[in-house]
Amino acid sequence: TVVASGLSDGTNEYIQVIRVTNPLGAVAFSGETIFVGNIDNTAAAIPDAPQSGTATLVATNDRRTYDAVWRSNQLWLTTIVNPPAGTDAGQATAHWFRFTAAPPAATTLADEGNIGGEDIAAGTYTFFPSVMVNGALNAMFGFAASAPTIFPGAYVTGREAGDGPSTVQASQTVRAGVDFYIRTFGGGENRWGDYSGISLDPTADSLFWVFN
Repeated sequence: TVVASGLSDGTNEYIQVIRVTNPLGAVAFSGETIFVGNIDNTAAAIPDAPQSGTATLVATNDRRTYDAVWRSNQLWLTTIVNPPAGTDAGQATAHWFRFTAAPPAATTLADEGNIGGEDIAAGTYTFFPSVMVNGALNAMFGFAASAPTIFPGAYVTGREAGDGPSTVQASQTVRAGVDFYIRTFGGGENRWGDYSGISLDPTADSLFWVFN
């Protein structure tokens, strides 16, 4: 089990992993807390996303594990952060992690980065990220995005195993939004697209299917 929950010491953030050893015999559980750096302004909430055509914001929910996958002793995880600095500061921003997870060795952070979506539109908020990894250890991420100049839409990006640290490739459009969205159902949240999902094609390891 891997948990992203906004765990912080006031400056830096941490991811928690619970490992199950010998699940078919004398089961044992062990916990790990992994340092991931100052990636999230946890003193502030995850901000909801603006959208074109209305002042009503789109709910981006909270800091949690949105998706995780383990393959070839690598553990990938997606969450949402509110970056404390940089282009994405103050915006809901999808974030990914790659950990080395080869029992019985300790789980260690291998790489991480934002999916900022600034190549979609200026001031883009990204949220509801999902992740899948193929046999070549290439990863793809599905996510939602919205900004003051665009409607909420569905997007995807990825990174090949040899790409530079903390980077993702150009965002690709799954389906751009066609209008602003307001559906509160009598409540206080305007929830759109909870959540996204991505999987490998069962017959072709190089193909990914994404849904949002």
